[in-house]
Amino acid sequence: MIEKFNDQAKLILRLSLRTAHNECAAEITTRHLLIALMIEAKSAAAAAISELHITQAMVEQNWESDESKHYYMLKSQSIRFSKDFNLAMKYASIESKALSSSYIGPEHLLLGILRLNKGYVMRLMTSNHIDVSKLRARVMELSESHGIT
Repeated sequence: MIEKFNDQAKLILRLSLRTAHNECAAEITTRHLLIALMIEAKSAAAAAISELHITQAMVEQNWESDESKHYYMLKSQSIRFSKDFNLAMKYASIESKALSSSYIGPEHLLLGILRLNKGYVMRLMTSNHIDVSKLRARVMELSESHGIT
């Protein structure tokens, strides 16, 4: 499936891995993916996130207060993808196909997370009164205006 990702999406996946690794997280989660989308600011996904004033500080603050369990790995363990991350990747592929794209890009990754409609990212959106349908629509608008579908 990795061959379907464009270079920018591959970079975002590497950034997700690095973010999780830097935290000694046992899993790469949709939170790590969201942070990576924010770091790689040259995409319609990042622009839509920024326009709705979703910041890394907001992500970190909500993470610290999140009631879900945080798992950390030992140095000898290998990092794995969370179930939600894997499902978001599947949804990103579906979003790409629905938009008749020949690749999976950052916009599809964000749409995949939003389609998941559960987990940390959804709790973040809800707790900060961010309209997910508005974010989704904005990603689509920006993608179309840049010819990125």
